[in-house]
Amino acid sequence: MAVVFKKAVFDTVLASNMTIHLRILDNMVALLSERLNAANKQNDKLLRRIEDLEEEIEETEGSGNAPVEPPPARNDLADEHDEFPGED
Repeated sequence: MAVVFKKAVFDTVLASNMTIHLRILDNMVALLSERLNAANKQNDKLLRRIEDLEEEIEETEGSGNAPVEPPPARNDLADEHDEFPGED
């Protein structure tokens, strides 16, 4: 569940109390760090998959066999509807 504030209200709250301001910024850094870490892990996984496929192509071309069919499409990639750790 998400809470939505207008920017003006949010700016007023941040300006009125430094403790709240720092706490919100701390939470934002933690959330963005989790998302960045998840994205980096996904990128690493995809890079390994690309390398594996390139090796398969090289092996297939070198053996004179017909090209290997690509694997079926996968739906495990991140999109704007995914939930991330720490989101409620």
